[in-house]
Amino acid sequence: SLKNQRLTSTSIIFFLLCIPLFGFNIGIEPQQYLPKEWYDRYGIEEKVTVKLPYSFKYKSTEKMSNEACSFVKSKDYYSAILTFEKALKIEPENPMLLLEISSCYANVNKLEKAIDYLNVAINIDSTYEGLYNNRGLLYHKLNDDDKAIKDFESAIKINPNQSFLYANLAISLYQSNKYSEACLAIQKAKQLGFKIDESKTIRN
Repeated sequence: SLKNQRLTSTSIIFFLLCIPLFGFNIGIEPQQYLPKEWYDRYGIEEKVTVKLPYSFKYKSTEKMSNEACSFVKSKDYYSAILTFEKALKIEPENPMLLLEISSCYANVNKLEKAIDYLNVAINIDSTYEGLYNNRGLLYHKLNDDDKAIKDFESAIKINPNQSFLYANLAISLYQSNKYSEACLAIQKAKQLGFKIDESKTIRN
């Protein structure tokens, strides 16, 4: 009984001492105390905006998609997922909706789930390099760079003129200890206009 009382007292004191660490700073940066990969496995800071080669069959689907995109802008990813899913029920073979849902899941750390949606999208349309690129990024974040390299190479076969594809390929090649090939990929990215100085990852 005495042991339990001491344990309870010690636990309470320990909890109170932790409050200044997390409680008072919660409005500033509580995550500074945690390794980034714990709360942000995706961690894609350098994003490339591209125009997707897809359209909507129905106005209602487009309206839902626009609504979901507004949730994404406010970082309410779960509401965005629900809205995109409703649109997907109307147009189940629209790769753009699958790509958007995948991106939302990636941003809430469900990378495996994000890959599942990209797998479906690629089965529907295997001619768009952006789907392979995004899946390659996810495989890279999951430390499966062999699969990432295959996806980036597939994307390059479809569109060999996108500089960021070579940059992404270089990162996975480097992580796989294929340094010479990584250097060649960076050189190709640079030839196509990729600005190395603006990419922290490639520069490092």
